Amino acid sequence: MSPVPRGSGEFGATDSCSLVSPRFRCPRARGSHRTTRVRADGSGLASRPPANVKIGALIGEKFRIERILGEGGMGVVALATHVHLHERVALKFMRREMMGVPDVIARFTQEARAAAKLKGAHVARVFDVGTTHDGVPYLVMEYLEGRDLRVVLSEQGPPLPRDTARYVIEACNGLAEAHAQGIVHRDVKPDNLFLALMPDGSSSIKVLDFGISKLALRESPYEPYGVPSNTVVTMGSPQYMSPEQLRSTGDVTHQTDIWSLGVVLFELLSGRLPFDSALQFAELAAHILRDPPPRLSKLVSDVPLGLESIVLRCMAPACTERYGSVADLSRALLPYATPQVRPLVERTVSLCAAAGLCSESEAQPVRRPQAAGADVLHRLAAELTVIVGPFAKIHVERELRAMGTNAASVTLLEIEDLALRLATKIPEAPERRAFLNAASVLWNKRLS
Repeated sequence: MSPVPRGSGEFGATDSCSLVSPRFRCPRARGSHRTTRVRADGSGLASRPPANVKIGALIGEKFRIERILGEGGMGVVALATHVHLHERVALKFMRREMMGVPDVIARFTQEARAAAKLKGAHVARVFDVGTTHDGVPYLVMEYLEGRDLRVVLSEQGPPLPRDTARYVIEACNGLAEAHAQGIVHRDVKPDNLFLALMPDGSSSIKVLDFGISKLALRESPYEPYGVPSNTVVTMGSPQYMSPEQLRSTGDVTHQTDIWSLGVVLFELLSGRLPFDSALQFAELAAHILRDPPPRLSKLVSDVPLGLESIVLRCMAPACTERYGSVADLSRALLPYATPQVRPLVERTVSLCAAAGLCSESEAQPVRRPQAAGADVLHRLAAELTVIVGPFAKIHVERELRAMGTNAASVTLLEIEDLALRLATKIPEAPERRAFLNAASVLWNKRLS
């Protein structure tokens, strides 16, 4: 139902053995450094490990370095095994040459303190912090298998809208926990949203890299740590930075993360950024400060207009015009995701409400998705009847049973699934495309 190639699944045939590490940013860089991609057979390893990370070295008398997962301007991530527990972890080392840069060690320590307080399912856990025998700081982090959304975009193209909605809802849950603790991420982007492969074969978004997070909210329990926020260095990735973050890196609230999520939504739905990332920093910043983002509907025809409205609200120039919290954003995205994420949205609302980040209306219980209605289903069956004749009704009833639903309770998102299933019954490609186009029009009108 899309003219833009979208990924048909989250993990391809070779992806289950791919390991992708978190990324590191040099504080003076405009963008992110790509990491080394490592496969189970060892291919893709960095040709030469950094001087302060040796394969086989024993760190902290308990972590044995196995291989380098990735490196960037600020640090290195290595795969290690706990020699006593035989558990794998990821160790994040600071580059020795970065240790003399002002505030860098403070930010590294800040990441440990910030991330260690976050224990939810949608944040990459930090378990410990230490220093090597020669004085190099490191973090002990949760080891994840999978790939980040930057890799998903580059290898598969834009995900389906329902998958995009789920990814951002899961990211909202991770950020809700951070915001409730007074932590603003400040660098939300596809590179820092990791689609982790879980033991049961499912996937789950984990928010990575709180290295430039700001402990920003008033009466934050972290204020005594005295983490510097008045830096002269632009921190973050300019393409994803809110207008207020571009004006003053240190003077931001959780609203800056909502802006960034809007950019992520735009990119996942369209396959491109709202503002040209090839521009120099000053010109890019001027566009973000001055111009509204382009309309998604002019770029992609199969994105519901309701999702376009969500993106535009996330990216409103004034904080007061955006969603009040990630809970509010999660609520707005729920109709576009699969029903299974509803309990997660409820937990996000509870987190934000307990922290006083939700208004009274936002803290109300999450309503169940409405059924699509018999009229949509009837019109979809009528479109199919034109092509395959009287067998259309049998096909519709059979596929509804296979999906575990019926005409009275099928949701709008399930209608999309149903249309894709029914399209397989149409042998001729032109007729199949015509049916999917008609179904897309029906679906978008009702969902928007």
